[in-house]
Amino acid sequence: MQNTIFEYGDYENMHTATAQVCIIGSGCGGATLGKKLSDAGIDVLIVEQGGYYPSHKMDQNELNMAGKLFGDRGLGASHDGGNMLVYGNNVGGASVHYWADSYRTPTEKLELWANKYGISNHSENDLQAAFSDIEKNLHIHEATDEYFNPINSLLKKTTEQLTWKGHRVPRLESTVRNQGIVCKVVYTMRNRAKRLRIFQACSSKVVDYLLMLKPLN
Repeated sequence: MQNTIFEYGDYENMHTATAQVCIIGSGCGGATLGKKLSDAGIDVLIVEQGGYYPSHKMDQNELNMAGKLFGDRGLGASHDGGNMLVYGNNVGGASVHYWADSYRTPTEKLELWANKYGISNHSENDLQAAFSDIEKNLHIHEATDEYFNPINSLLKKTTEQLTWKGHRVPRLESTVRNQGIVCKVVYTMRNRAKRLRIFQACSSKVVDYLLMLKPLN
């Protein structure tokens, strides 16, 4: 089975979809789980209520893309209006607009999770293999000079003159556009997963059909 991202226009002649596992949401958690399961030979279906916006659909207009990529069109807020609630509403979820900066979880945070919240098997050593796998799959490396804008170059020059310590940010550069509010989908599921289908623009609010999910024999 070839992995596919189904868009709204593909649903007209589709009545039943079968899968061994159905995942709700295609963000960092859903996408990673879907890829791992499909790599193990499991037939996976992901349902995503947002749209699918690869780079060729991004016009680099912040107002246009915020309306497409953010839940509540980027206007969501807490009940008292004191805090904006920014979250993804598209294939890839919030991973599509996190600016491609890709740091490993700091050691002190992992220790806090273990000591305060009792989270086990998430030490730096435990996650080493997972971090390395993600960085390899996504081609994460420190930003090179070609991605420096004038402000970046001035900051680098100034910190060197002040003898301050700094470092280049580890980023996913291979598929990132040089400008704009959005970058890319964290896991390019379409190209790497083996048995994975994604149904976008699919929720009870906007779709007037039913996906019948039945276990495969």
